[in-house]
Amino acid sequence: MPEGTTLADLALRFILDHPAVATTIPGMRKPDHVEANLATSDAPALPGELITSLRAHRWDRSWNIP
Repeated sequence: MPEGTTLADLALRFILDHPAVATTIPGMRKPDHVEANLATSDAPALPGELITSLRAHRWDRSWNIP
């Protein structure tokens, strides 16, 4: 995991990396969560090798994701 990255940040950036995803609607209970999520959406893409390694942990439900 990149230095200074939280699990929530990593998860959102992984989701936003998929070309079919334009937005996410994460839960936010505190103003700090809103600010963190906004910063995440503006963050650079995760490195390709990290995306590849994270795909091994993906939970495929009953639909096909290319």
